[in-house]
Amino acid sequence: MAERVGARESESTEEGPDLASRQFHIQSKRFYVDVKQNPRGRYLKISEISQARGRDRITFPMSHVPAFRDHMRQYVDYLSENEAKTPDGGVLKQTDYTANDRRKIFFELRENERGRFLRIFYDGNYGTKSSVAIPGSGVSQIHEAICSLVEELGSEDHALITQDTVPDSLQFLAEGKKFYFDPGSNQRGVFLRISEVQRSYRNSITIPHSAWEEFRDMLTHFIEQMPYQGPSSRGDDLEDI
Repeated sequence: MAERVGARESESTEEGPDLASRQFHIQSKRFYVDVKQNPRGRYLKISEISQARGRDRITFPMSHVPAFRDHMRQYVDYLSENEAKTPDGGVLKQTDYTANDRRKIFFELRENERGRFLRIFYDGNYGTKSSVAIPGSGVSQIHEAICSLVEELGSEDHALITQDTVPDSLQFLAEGKKFYFDPGSNQRGVFLRISEVQRSYRNSITIPHSAWEEFRDMLTHFIEQMPYQGPSSRGDDLEDI
């Protein structure tokens, strides 16, 4: 069963704190599935800790995680559909694919006297290999944790923007209505909430940051097509909040 873990201090200042973490005890090993953030952006780290091997880990930029998750799914399905122990053991299934950063990621499902395990590895820096070996009984748990973290935090590499760094809210009055422009941020990114307020009701729309320029261009198009001829409501009515 997964345990939610608070923001742990990282092993180095380069890694930065956890944004979210899941911890598992599988057989004699501990596994951490963490989303971390450093100056280069956000990434997923899977760590395996055991007395025999110490600590092993693999890391991926968040934008790569959906492809990794989807590839891992076939091993979850294989283990579910092929539960019986094979007489010969050895390699049961082996695949690889190329990540969007051109690394080749290898999956190798093996079986020995201790049972089945999934080894995931790739060539690291300076000729080393980064790898983890997940017992077969825990592959589904690790996969579910990855799915939930992507659902919770999204799969963008960018560093999370805090509420302190977004622009200030603005408001103005026009034809008896107040219009509020409230930028904000959450775990999915930056957004702008535009609200139309009268005494009896309030209507709002939320525009993700990725659509701001297109929204502006659409509005500019209609302004140019039908310029307003009446008195302007801009100027002194525009207020910081």
